[in-house]
This record gives sequence, structure tokens and C-alpha cells, in this order.
Amino acid sequence: MKWRKSCNKPVLVGDDVLVYDIETDGLDTETAKLKWFGAFSFKDNCYYFYTYHEMEHIQKLIDDHKICVGYNNKDFDQPICENNGLSFEYKIRIDLLRVLFRPETRTPVREAILKVDGQILKNVLPNHKLKSVAKALKLDQGKGDIDYKIFRKDYWTKSEIKEILHYLHLDVKITKEIFEYMYKEFLPMKYLMGPEDQRKYNWFRTSTGSYTYKVICHQAGIEEEYAEPGPRKQFEGGFVSDPLGHEFKGKIYCLDFNSAYPHAFMMGNLYSHSCKCCTEDEKWAGNELFPVEGRYCMKKPGKVERVIKKLYLQRLEYKKKKDPREYAIKIIINTMYGISGSQVFKNVYSLNTASDCTLMARQMVKHARNKFECAGYKVLYSDTDSVFLLDTYNNETNVLRVRDEIITDIKNSVPFPQDTFGMGIDARIKAAWFFKKKHYVYITEENKIKIKGLPLIKSDCSRLSRLVFERLKPDMIDRLDIKYPLFKLKEIVKEILDEDLGLVANYYKVRRPETYKSQTSIQYQIAKELGPGEHWLVPNRKIGSIGKGKKYCTLEEAKSLEVDDLILDKVWETELSPFIK
Repeated sequence: MKWRKSCNKPVLVGDDVLVYDIETDGLDTETAKLKWFGAFSFKDNCYYFYTYHEMEHIQKLIDDHKICVGYNNKDFDQPICENNGLSFEYKIRIDLLRVLFRPETRTPVREAILKVDGQILKNVLPNHKLKSVAKALKLDQGKGDIDYKIFRKDYWTKSEIKEILHYLHLDVKITKEIFEYMYKEFLPMKYLMGPEDQRKYNWFRTSTGSYTYKVICHQAGIEEEYAEPGPRKQFEGGFVSDPLGHEFKGKIYCLDFNSAYPHAFMMGNLYSHSCKCCTEDEKWAGNELFPVEGRYCMKKPGKVERVIKKLYLQRLEYKKKKDPREYAIKIIINTMYGISGSQVFKNVYSLNTASDCTLMARQMVKHARNKFECAGYKVLYSDTDSVFLLDTYNNETNVLRVRDEIITDIKNSVPFPQDTFGMGIDARIKAAWFFKKKHYVYITEENKIKIKGLPLIKSDCSRLSRLVFERLKPDMIDRLDIKYPLFKLKEIVKEILDEDLGLVANYYKVRRPETYKSQTSIQYQIAKELGPGEHWLVPNRKIGSIGKGKKYCTLEEAKSLEVDDLILDKVWETELSPFIK
């Protein structure tokens, strides 16, 4: 049986792509039987659905495409298909889960660079389920649920087939839309690679480290060789200072070196340690400002350094034109440091190159701090490539004069100074609060509040805390103060919960009580007390017949509770604690 469902013509994606999903009678990849195969073909813009009785049609559909895309298909769909007689031989196989995340090592991959509403995807993704990813990307997840016992059957009634088609179509559609979303996002990365890597979708499915290495090798004309990974050798990273104090008001500047690591590579010629044109005595061995460990060519920029410079200049042009290819170059530039310290990427690896890069960046920041302090400024904090300072003279022209002296000193201390190297004002600030390294808040002269590192901007922060902060933001900006007495915050929490008590409720979907093995589980208690179905319950310290250490009551019962009766430990002790006076 085949069912075809057309849709609007998709954009961008080539005609050789097949997105697929399967339904089986079990989860064991060794023994599970394939029961249904659903797919979307970009070749003819149609959905296809087959039962296991039509294996020859499934195989022909696979054979008619070069690229097969699924979600968790490497570890689940593909082995089950192959165990049931299907072949993906000679196909380019893409697993969207592994494009985002490596499950065996729990390592972020592309989810660490994908952004949604200005936030990195890995920071807003609660888990890696298909529908969770769709929701995080703001795609339509649809509504679909099914009793999996239906897939243990060999034949189905018309109504069952209709139910299965609806469910499977939804999963294929979600997978297709995630693929299209990611395809569009990563497409600018394609054109910097060689033709073979483009054909194999390596611009889409590799880690950012592998992608960067492939681009550099292709652009520099060096061989793409790999080595076995060894123990990661440690070296000192960026310089992060302790804050000078907790709270500051006045004329504050955040200045940062533009692309400190790429400029360290270019200005120190740090990939040219193996040059043949210089004797060891002729090579740059550093100086008082930059006491590097390695020895680097002094006569001409190396191949890799020339590529970095070319890409950096391209990125500046792309930024002016708002060309999305700027994003691809940014990834390469930001990843070069990481791969230079990894033995896997054989022809760019050098421990001295990586460690001297961070040394030069540390020395840049330390030199800037010293220069500003000698000029009478209070340096409040610094982090990797940035310096926060309090302008005690209220004279920006003088700040920029000292800044220019710093840049001149640095350029005079390197073998290949770059015109593009500089230090810009990243933010003009009216008030700033520092809590610890990499955790701070500041209010800009444009009346924007910027937060770094605090629990409030993490993916697991509660909606309640976010709403409290949003309600207070205008007042914080007006008062130039982010601190409030606890009773004031509790008043706001009460106002918000009076509008929507569901913000502190937990959702449970429970079966009949007799289906639970443990009679102490929260699900059993809910089912016994309230019956099977969906329930929203409020954890608290006062009322409710469900729960042991803490009690659970219904939303109706919770209306009688005070704020102090609710279990909001995470709100007070973690999420809003920086804002409590």
C-alpha cells in the first residue's frame, strides 16, 4: 500500500534527498521488525508510506535518492531497516540527532552554534527528543499520540491505517522541517569547502572542528591528514581576573580586542614553526611583552596564516553587506584555536601554536590593564579579550588615546602587525554588578540590561523567575539598581501567581493505579487519589494528600496558599538570588 501527500514546494534542498522514519514492533534493534516506512522525497515533493509487505517499493524509493536523512537513524532506524533486508549502501546518510549532539559522549555538536532568538540552541533544549528539538526551533510539532501495541499487528483495519498514517506523517513532517531549518542555517558553510566535501554534505554533518580543518586544508592547499587522538595536553587558557568589587556606577567602558585569537595567529605567524626559509636563530622567539615558547618564521606569513587573513577580510566585507556567509567564517575563525591544540587535526596541530596563541591574548589583556591603571583608571574586571574600566575623568577621548597607545605597543611587538587589529568599545555602561568570574550584569547608556553567566539566562530557568525579572526591568533601569528586598520580590511573585498559578504547577499524565508496580511512586499516588488522566499539581509545604517529603495539591486547592507555602527554593536560592538585597 502506498499513500502520497503533496505539500508546498520546499526551497533550497536538492532533489536527491529522502527524509524517512519507521515504526517497529519493538525497541531492540537486533530483533525489532519493521512494520511501517514513511518518507518525504524532495525529488517529487511527496510523502510516501509503505507497510513491511511492500519492501521492494521501500528499497526502490531508497535507491532513487543519494542522501537519506533521519532522526536517530544511525542507532535505530537504519540498523532495523538493514536487519529487515533493506540496504543503504552507497548512500550519504545524515542523522539529524548527531548533527546536533553525540549521544555516546553527550557532546554538543552543531547545537552549540545554532541560535534561536539570540540564544544558543543547547542552552534552551531540555532534551534531544524529536519534538523537543522542533519546539526549541519554533517549528510546528503537531499533535500526535498512538498506542504502540498497534505495531505488533501484521494487518490493520481502515481506521487503524488512518491513525497510523496520521501519526507517521507527523513524525516524517517534523523531521523534514528540522532538516530544512538546519539546511538553510548551515548552507553558507558549504561554499568554503572542496567539491567532494560539498557533495558529501560535510558542510552540514561534520563537527565544527572537522569542518574548520577541511576548509583550512582546502583553502591553504595542504593535505587533509588525521592522527589518532591522544591525551589532551594541558596549557594555560585565557586570562580572567577577579572583579575589583561588587557594584560600580559611573562612566564605565567595556573595551575588547577584536578577534584576539585570530590576530595572535596572524601577527605571531604561529602556524609557521616548520618553515624552511629561516634558520632557528632567524625565527621569531618572542620578546618581553610576548615571551612565546615556539619559534616562528620572520620572513613571510605562512599558508594557514594567509588563509586566516583572507577569511577575516572576507568576513568584514560580508558583515557590511549582511551576507549570511559571515556566519560560516566566524565559525572557522572561532574554531581555529581549538583544533590547533588537538592532535587529531594533524597538519594544523602544534602545542606551541595553541599555547602561544592564548599567551599572546593574555599578555594583550594584561598590558591593557596595566596601561589603563597607570593612566589613573580603575580596571574593574577583564575576561579573555575584554577590559571593564571606570572612567574617573569622564573623558572618552582620553580613554581612546590610551587605547591607541596599547594597540601601538602590541603591533610594535609582533613580526606581522595587522591593520585590522584594534580594540573597540563594546559597551558604554552606567552601572555594573560583578558576582564572580564570568557572572555579571550591567546597564548600558542605551538603557539595555546585559546578563552574563547567571542562572536567569540558563535554559532550565523557571518561567516564574523570568517573568519577575521582566516586570522589574524598567524599574531597574530607572533606579540604576538591580537589588530588591526579599519581601518586594515575594509581592511580585504573588501578583504573577494570582494571574497564572500554573507557573508553579507540575504536569503529570497517569494511568490506572493498578498498572504501577510501585505504590510509593508519585504517579501511583496521583492515579489513586485523582484517577487516570492529566493533572496539574502544585508542590508545597502545607496541603495535599499526595507526596511524602513535600505535598502536592490541585490548582484549585493551591489558591489558598501563601507564597511562603510554595516550594520555590530554586527561585530564591539560585535564579533570583543575585537580585535580592
